[in-house]
Amino acid sequence: MKRLISKSLLIIVSCCFSVFVTVADFSFSNFTNSSIAFSSEQSESDSTYILELSIKGVDTNKVLLESTGQQLVVLITNGNTVNGAIAGGQVIRYTYSFASDAKLKQRVRKNFKDGIKITIPKR
Repeated sequence: MKRLISKSLLIIVSCCFSVFVTVADFSFSNFTNSSIAFSSEQSESDSTYILELSIKGVDTNKVLLESTGQQLVVLITNGNTVNGAIAGGQVIRYTYSFASDAKLKQRVRKNFKDGIKITIPKR
């Protein structure tokens, strides 16, 4: 009897989920948002670390950079914000770790049409 109830409950939940997914797909079918293409390349010279980000599908001015310790966090979203929180769209979050001689707080950022170049001086 328990097994029959379990199977029946599973079928009901599965059917409800399928209906919900179908309704959600229909509700958001007219929602257009470009996808994000992202890649990065790291290099260094005797005096600097260089991080080059290639970003398509989002305005590079909206890319957030935060440093925590010896890590640089890159946050990319093509959604909107509501009361400071990300609402909808895609979110990409990458964390880059640097050696202890990197001066992350003194980084220099240059935005381009499809990318960002970040130069980080060494101590």
